[in-house]
Amino acid sequence: MRSTPTPVVVSPNWFTLKDAARHTGTSTDTLRRRINDGQLPAYYVGKSRMVRVKRDDVDALMRPVVTVGRAR
Repeated sequence: MRSTPTPVVVSPNWFTLKDAARHTGTSTDTLRRRINDGQLPAYYVGKSRMVRVKRDDVDALMRPVVTVGRAR
């Protein structure tokens, strides 16, 4: 029987793009667009191509939805 792999958490302050996408309910492509347009800072791990983002930076992308009261 196969079990679902558990993500390896190196630090609770850093996400892989896959984990950040799961956290925000978006796709990794959306996060890559945010990185490319400068909205989300990203970092390479050492000399590798592995990209990590800070949890606080990912959370900062979230903004409240402003609603306008409806007349009843």
